[in-house]
Amino acid sequence: ENRKVLTIHDPCKARSNAPMQEAVRTLIKKSGYRLAEPDNSRKKTKCCGRGAGGLVEYADTGWSEKYTAERCMELGGDFVTYCANCRETLRGGGLEGIHVLDLLFGDAEITKVKDSLTAKERMENQKKAKLLLQSM
Repeated sequence: ENRKVLTIHDPCKARSNAPMQEAVRTLIKKSGYRLAEPDNSRKKTKCCGRGAGGLVEYADTGWSEKYTAERCMELGGDFVTYCANCRETLRGGGLEGIHVLDLLFGDAEITKVKDSLTAKERMENQKKAKLLLQSM
């Protein structure tokens, strides 16, 4: 059984969703990991710096960079989250993060070393996803 400790980062969009927060923690623990809770988690979670969907980084880069640096300092190292935007933003701040789905269904060590996507790459992936959904 893997007993590695991961610090959990709750996305700000999930701040009020206690059932989701609990479900994610249960899945991670059942996968053999131990969780560390930062001082600001659950209802007190801090923004990763991207800002509830990604617009803040474009509207106010200084604010975004400040919040990313603060959250990275608080998390301190390897973390797990259930928001792809948070994972990429905090990776940009120097931390190695794992998305909970990669942790559960993929190879977490390979996932950690992937480079973050650029804004253009994210937009292209969104277009591909929309086209795929429309074709279903």
